[in-house]
Amino acid sequence: MTMVYQYDGDFFVLDSGEHDPVNITSSDLSDVLEPVISYDGTRIIYNYNGQIWGMNKDGSNRLRMSPESFLGTVDIPFVQLSHPRWGPAGDLFMATGDVRNRGDKSQIWRFNGIGPYDDNLSLIDSDGPGWVRDISWSRNGDKIAFINRSSVRRPGMSSITNYDLYSANSNGSDLLRLPNSSSQVISTSTALSPNGQSILWVSEIWSGYERGIYKTDSGGSGGINYLATGLNPSWSPDGSKIVYMFDSELWIMDFDGSNQMQITNNNYLPGNSQYLSFYWE
Repeated sequence: MTMVYQYDGDFFVLDSGEHDPVNITSSDLSDVLEPVISYDGTRIIYNYNGQIWGMNKDGSNRLRMSPESFLGTVDIPFVQLSHPRWGPAGDLFMATGDVRNRGDKSQIWRFNGIGPYDDNLSLIDSDGPGWVRDISWSRNGDKIAFINRSSVRRPGMSSITNYDLYSANSNGSDLLRLPNSSSQVISTSTALSPNGQSILWVSEIWSGYERGIYKTDSGGSGGINYLATGLNPSWSPDGSKIVYMFDSELWIMDFDGSNQMQITNNNYLPGNSQYLSFYWE
């Protein structure tokens, strides 16, 4: 297993069995966020100053992958991109985009991942005013999931923020708001199972729910199931296992939350590591 993560403004790569992560940016890049390693473990895409860039696993061969038309001006990009995700074959990727002059709305865009980097498709509008965040793409390529964050104004009261979990086909059809997900405070992770049938999401939950990793059916049935306390869940390629981070260590469990086991020790990861992304060999 190989992982890439962000810590203290840099990107690090850590291979299975190793204890010394490799800094692949060495502070020579600023404003970099959200590294995601490809399914074949060779490339990383990331958010650089509101546009999507790519690099090799060792940090070499950096290039902008989002279209030049999205740049607008240097100071005010026409589309501010974030939350990139690889497609299963590595020839496509998706990102969320906040489109300027459209108010509080964002979209999901799909791009050519192998060049030329000028093909784009406005895939999904969020359902009403809101921001699309934390997209995931199933390994079989069929389904996507994402979180829509929206503010709801209440007469005579302060506004509240809702976080709604959605699923859709990868071409944007059959958009579905999943039941019982509204108003749960969801953090920075969604993960679709390889077959696209189940979604993992991480929630900082209140209203009687426990903070941690939850699973729900992407078709809207089956309710919400609590699995474990942790962050950054990732499915194994066959969907039988889930790896996640808890208390600076890596843990693994079965798909249903059983057989939870710590697989690292001695503070394997820095406590404030962000945006963990895994390549399963």
